[in-house]
Amino acid sequence: MSTSLNEPNLPGFDQLGFPDIMPDEILYSWCARFHHLSMRLDARVTSKLLFGIASAGLHHDIPCNLKTFENNTKGYLGTAENLLLRNTQFGFYSKFLTDESRLKIAQSFMHRDNATARSKLGLNPNELITSKILKVCPECSQDQYKARRFTWWQIGHQLPTSFICHEHHCALKLLIVPHTRGYARNLYSPTSRLDSLDLSQYFDAQYQWQQLEKISDWGNAMWRSDTLQLQNGILRWCCLYQLQKRGWVGVGGKVMMHELRNAFVRHYDGLLNIVGEKYFRDLTDVNSSFYTQMVRKVSGRQHPVKHVFLINFLFDNFEDFLETYNDVTNDLLQGGEALCSAILNRKNSMIARIKISAGQPVEEVASLLGMTALAVSKCADKDNATTKTLPRIIGTGKEAIIIEKSRQGLDYKDIAIAAEVSVSYVYQYLAKRPTLKIEWRKSYDYRQLQLHREQFLTVLKNHPGASLNTIRHIPENGFDWLFRNDREWLRNTLPAIWRVKF
Repeated sequence: MSTSLNEPNLPGFDQLGFPDIMPDEILYSWCARFHHLSMRLDARVTSKLLFGIASAGLHHDIPCNLKTFENNTKGYLGTAENLLLRNTQFGFYSKFLTDESRLKIAQSFMHRDNATARSKLGLNPNELITSKILKVCPECSQDQYKARRFTWWQIGHQLPTSFICHEHHCALKLLIVPHTRGYARNLYSPTSRLDSLDLSQYFDAQYQWQQLEKISDWGNAMWRSDTLQLQNGILRWCCLYQLQKRGWVGVGGKVMMHELRNAFVRHYDGLLNIVGEKYFRDLTDVNSSFYTQMVRKVSGRQHPVKHVFLINFLFDNFEDFLETYNDVTNDLLQGGEALCSAILNRKNSMIARIKISAGQPVEEVASLLGMTALAVSKCADKDNATTKTLPRIIGTGKEAIIIEKSRQGLDYKDIAIAAEVSVSYVYQYLAKRPTLKIEWRKSYDYRQLQLHREQFLTVLKNHPGASLNTIRHIPENGFDWLFRNDREWLRNTLPAIWRVKF
């Protein structure tokens, strides 16, 4: 318990303090704990006291009127913006929005315009099977109770793509939350008596459970990525690039829709039933808006669950997807959709002209396209584009620097700066040398580990006696990264901080 409430706008809580919110806890879960501690009988009253609206806190995916919540709690849990990103599902959904849409929808949740924002995110009840579900890992609950003597709903478990616990690799228990008028009837905790949804009614094959774990891993990786933004345009080109590699793009860049749909449905089999009838039809009908928007430049936005299912089908792992994502991002910056279209249609002459006009060296373009430098120069001459010659890299000191910095685990941008080459060249260089890339990944992960440990210890040293809640609001504190990726170090090295009372 911490800061006490003695403000007149929260009657009945004069002597009651706020519990801290856990790093991986959804805001709805914190409200449930606060509700039980305050011994209120009516959850709508608690919601109105905290959010100013009786139903605002009863949306377990994303509560609304968060600015009022911030004011009523005196900002004790942090700003409304941080709570929205860190402690609600908005942090996941925002990955699939443009910057403009993300800001507009976030502002809606800051205030009272909840229905509009929820509709734009596809959070309408009765569409996705899991929209009225809260998920819990029994083993995580045991760990929570041993450490804190209470349990909470974890944000990573509540993502619409989460079905398997990322830490314990066991199936999540899906609990059906009673709803009324689109929101939960009460503030439920993981120990509440709720009916469970048995997924085996849809399938019961080991292969399908393995696919669910992969879907869960994909959603978790996308949610945790700090830099990944998956707007429709970028996602569309990522999928088209991969479809080309898989042989489903024919002459003129036309996608073989029936072959794609049939292979997709065979890959998942009965697993598609889990998404609900509306989404099931979209995924099994070759003429659905989902496929149309993925292969053509059509306005509209699809639910992230459908995107994740398609990405999991097309890509073997997250690293492969990231490489394609970086290629698409660079191509869009360099030549826009015209360049992406030329790549999809294998129009090497057009690709060469666009890349050279954008300033990419002749040798680099030639290596990328498998052409001679002379042939690339001729393509440029047709448009009178100024060609730029790339200094030799292989076998020079620049290559030695790339190898050295890669083994040190620097990120691609820092390697490129040190060697005075382009970032795309570093990507291509490591992609062609898998052994060196494995060395780079191990060193990079180790550097990230040491960096965040050092950040956290520095914050502890500079802010002695600070509560964990205070530490988490200090810039570059390292705690959230360590909590996700190095939890044992927190447990073993800093037991006093880990077991602080909440």
